[in-house]
Amino acid sequence: MKGFHLWTHVDNIVFEFDDRLQPSVKLPEFVSFVHHTLMQCTCPNLKKFSLCIFGVKLDPELLDEWLQCVFKKKLEFLELDLIVDDYCYPEWFYHIPSLVKMEISVNNSWWYDGHTVSWTSLKSLQLSFVQISEEQITILLSGCPVLETLVLIETLIISSLNIKSPSLKTLKIVNMEENGNFNWFDIDAPYLKELEITKTNETWLSVPRFRFRNVSSLVYVNFDYTPKSFEFDINIAWPGVAAKLLKSVKHVNELILGPVFIQVRPS
Repeated sequence: MKGFHLWTHVDNIVFEFDDRLQPSVKLPEFVSFVHHTLMQCTCPNLKKFSLCIFGVKLDPELLDEWLQCVFKKKLEFLELDLIVDDYCYPEWFYHIPSLVKMEISVNNSWWYDGHTVSWTSLKSLQLSFVQISEEQITILLSGCPVLETLVLIETLIISSLNIKSPSLKTLKIVNMEENGNFNWFDIDAPYLKELEITKTNETWLSVPRFRFRNVSSLVYVNFDYTPKSFEFDINIAWPGVAAKLLKSVKHVNELILGPVFIQVRPS
């Protein structure tokens, strides 16, 4: 068929630009390519849209336009890894019923008070390098009635998590750094089944001490903070955390502490 382009019907669109690895490719050319592709896309149900731009900043107006375009196509999986200065997501961003999975890594304070959330189909949410408060986390979770997995990577501000949603079964906390305003991180999640608290970066962080208010439904726990050399306060903190955790749960059948693996029989 004359003029027919099969690529316009694809339901997975992934864009990646790295200024360090692609010095010959200019950002304006990349932006033009992305814009043209999205405008030509005719797929009515978009499974995935991924936009990762490293080393350069993206124009906030462009991001707005592109997001509007993909959300009109009933997008299911959104992945963003960007640097966008002074960007606040528009109100319509928080009311996307088609989203099932979302991974956000945008180096700015993307969440703020005042918005209600209605991600009624969202099952998996990952937030990286995000400043967010306990109150804002509560608002977010209240608008995700079927959320099953929450991943927080180097998030700031928060000093506790109060998770009352019976659907949320998995919580992963990666590279949590002590804020300075608090020394303890409280977790209250009576329906949680799996909990992972891990460290992945090379630089040693000052880790908050975790307190478990109610995690009685846990069946899997992974504590893996293994710095190049153990700090004195960590040697004190983690055994205490493990002991208190074991007293608070009844059904854990697998517990991992750093490089040490311990099997705990269900009571």
